[in-house]
Amino acid sequence: MSEKYVPLSKLTSPRVRFDNVIPHHVDERRVGINQRAVERLCRLGGIRHLRVTTTSGEMSNFTPTIVGHNEQGEAYAGGKGTRTIVPIYTAHTDQSPHASHRSAANWIDATIQMNGNEIARKIRDDTSLPDGVRSPQGWSRYLNKALKEGIAMIGINHLINGTTPVEVVGLAFVTSATEVLNLLINHTITTGDAIAGIIAGNFAMKINDIVSYRGERTNFSDDEGYRLSFFYGPQVDRAIALGILASTTRLAKALPKQQS
Repeated sequence: MSEKYVPLSKLTSPRVRFDNVIPHHVDERRVGINQRAVERLCRLGGIRHLRVTTTSGEMSNFTPTIVGHNEQGEAYAGGKGTRTIVPIYTAHTDQSPHASHRSAANWIDATIQMNGNEIARKIRDDTSLPDGVRSPQGWSRYLNKALKEGIAMIGINHLINGTTPVEVVGLAFVTSATEVLNLLINHTITTGDAIAGIIAGNFAMKINDIVSYRGERTNFSDDEGYRLSFFYGPQVDRAIALGILASTTRLAKALPKQQS
């Protein structure tokens, strides 16, 4: 199925908002966003709302090492120095994910903040972009990178580290109880028994979590409801899927110039 890229100037989404992402001298009609894919990745990672913006930040630079002075007292540098690398974006969550004691029902808001100065520097240095900082190809390239990596980083962190204290205690208790029961029956615990106990504990707690949630609410969906997963607590399967899809899906690209 082919993906449709929506011009940034026409994009409207209840889940993703783009605020002043590219400079005014770049034609927004030629920067396309794969809206369906962006929203799909956000749902997969438990991101309720995503805001993408651009601010003026520091730029990467190289500071040469001073190795001496000439007769006029002017310093001269050697070939070595210190290089400071500045990222093209930062990504962070805007609120705590622990609104519920169920991590599978917790949704977060997040922000991807692009560094406009660093991106402009990279575009200016790229001789393959004849339009320079006005190039839709250049801005689309770095917007695509920021979206792919930012959503993956935020989402995977939420899915893995968003486990609530209640879930940690519950899984530890059920796993321990399973191991004790196995010890009482077989009088010994092998590595296989330990692994089976962990699996059984995870399965028991997951079923209980789903049943109890079903009794409280009816919203079972990937849209601010209960996110389905094979795992109780850390949603490892969703994290793996998010990492794979984010790395293989294009989220932004330059669109052809419209005929006037």
